[in-house]
Amino acid sequence: MHRQLLHKVVLIGDSKGGKTSIMSRLLNDYFTEKCISTVGTGCGVWQTSNGLDVIQLQIWDTAGQEEYKSLGTIFYRNAEAGILVLSLEDTFHQEEAEAWIDRFREVTGKQSLIVVTGSKCDISQTDFTKINRWAAQKGFMCLQTSAKTGENVLKMFKLIAFELEGKHSNDPKNNHAIECKPKCETCC
Repeated sequence: MHRQLLHKVVLIGDSKGGKTSIMSRLLNDYFTEKCISTVGTGCGVWQTSNGLDVIQLQIWDTAGQEEYKSLGTIFYRNAEAGILVLSLEDTFHQEEAEAWIDRFREVTGKQSLIVVTGSKCDISQTDFTKINRWAAQKGFMCLQTSAKTGENVLKMFKLIAFELEGKHSNDPKNNHAIECKPKCETCC
C-alpha cells in the first residue's frame, strides 16, 4: 500500500537570510540575485519518496522583517518542522537564533523538528563552526546551504522529509498540513 504523507515545514529567520531563495531553488530550480523580501508568507509543495510512500512537504516561507514577526506565529500552527535560516554573510547572534526558535516552538511545541541552515555558503567567509556547535548542543540538525549553487538544498529537504516520515509514519493524526495558495509566478 502506497501512502501519501503531507507534512508542514516553515522557513523562519531574519529578512534577507535566504529563505525565499532556498524555497525557489528547491521548488523551481531557480535563483536570482534580485529577490524581493517576502511580505506575509509564501507557500509551495515539494515531494519525494522513500520507495514505498510519497512524502510531501508543504513549505511555508515567512517574512523575516520586524514588522511581520508577530504574523509569523499564525503560519506556524500545525507545523512539524522549522528551518532556521541564518545568513553566513551576517554575524551569528545566538540570542536572536534562540528567539526565532522560541517563537516557533511556543506555537508548535517542543516536539517539532528544528533544522538550522547557514545559507549563502557560496559567498561567505564566516566560520560555520560556532553555528554548528550551538545547533549540536541544542540537538538540532544543522548544515550549510547555497540557493545560488543549490549546495545541500535538496539534501536538507530530503533529510527533513525522511525524519518526519519516520517520526509520524505510524500516526496518521500527525498529518497536520493545511491548504495553501502558491506564491505568485513572478516572485523568487
